[in-house]
Amino acid sequence: MRSSLRTKVLRRLKATSALSATLLASVIHAQSAAPTFYADALPLFEKNCAACHKPDGPRVGGITAPMSLLDYNQARAWAPMIRNALVTGYMPPWGAHERHRGEFKDERYIDDAEKATLIAWIDGGVLEGNPNATKQRVAAGGGTEMPESGWWIGDPDLVVQFEKPVRVADNIEDWQPTIQMPVPEGAHTEPKWIAKAELNPGGPWVHHIVSSHMGVGVPGRGPFTYPEGWGVLMPEDPFITVNMHYHKDPGEGTAVTDMTKAGFVFYEDGAVIDHVVETNLLPHKGWTIPAGDPNFEVNNTFAIDEDIYLLSMGPHMHYRGKAMRYEVEYPDGERETLLWVPDYDFNWQFLYEYKEPKFLPA
Repeated sequence: MRSSLRTKVLRRLKATSALSATLLASVIHAQSAAPTFYADALPLFEKNCAACHKPDGPRVGGITAPMSLLDYNQARAWAPMIRNALVTGYMPPWGAHERHRGEFKDERYIDDAEKATLIAWIDGGVLEGNPNATKQRVAAGGGTEMPESGWWIGDPDLVVQFEKPVRVADNIEDWQPTIQMPVPEGAHTEPKWIAKAELNPGGPWVHHIVSSHMGVGVPGRGPFTYPEGWGVLMPEDPFITVNMHYHKDPGEGTAVTDMTKAGFVFYEDGAVIDHVVETNLLPHKGWTIPAGDPNFEVNNTFAIDEDIYLLSMGPHMHYRGKAMRYEVEYPDGERETLLWVPDYDFNWQFLYEYKEPKFLPA
């Protein structure tokens, strides 16, 4: 009996020890498999976020994100907000519906699996991991230095700026003025074809900039370079007009002054321009939104009277805007949705540029 009892106890001890070893091994394996910054999060930040959230690189002058996600300490400090932005879909910012995935340059879609990995990294304790464990590096992730010219487009042929600094007063939180930038006398005496254009905001209080000659300046969007043989004709205009959006915290002592600039690189004289690029605004005569109407719809049309190639679309509304759709009706009556932005956000002014120009017949 004693021998039998002792055998049973030993068997139980062995079984318990084996079970403990199994559990311990499982815990160690689980810990080693937990996502880390360098092995799992950093490659995803580089792929999906580094266009804005990086310490340096080709951005639109002073329009920058508040932190670099390529730095572990900063990413860790912002982890709760990163998680909320991923769960709510606020980041990465991109207005085009999922149906357009693959159509536009520099699109910002994040896969569900990638989102889950980042959330798991945060929920798992924002582990740092081994700096040598990074699986991939994306060229846009940093390391690019500003050229000596101070412009990403190289030495501009023409630089324009405000005639005098624009003061954004203490009490202002959001302000959208239209301002003219005078062309220096003698600097632009004949029409020229624009090959590249860059906006250089005067500081982080510049939220975005819109200009017919330069497109849109928003966080993460660099200089605009037209395809070879495509260009915008800049006439002998004494002014370049820009629509500014200033945003800052209001209050005593918060006033700032802005001296935003713009730079242009022109084609050489005699260059062959096969495609003249024009910016067309869909016209409207104004409207009144009925009181209490939650979904007031406005429709505008633009007739295409000659064959064209569509380079890009830039939905622009203000705070009342909720959604925007671009549709084309072909000569045979067929209709196609070119762009659907179901949740328009005034804070993000995107220019949706086709990877390949889209042909639209007259």
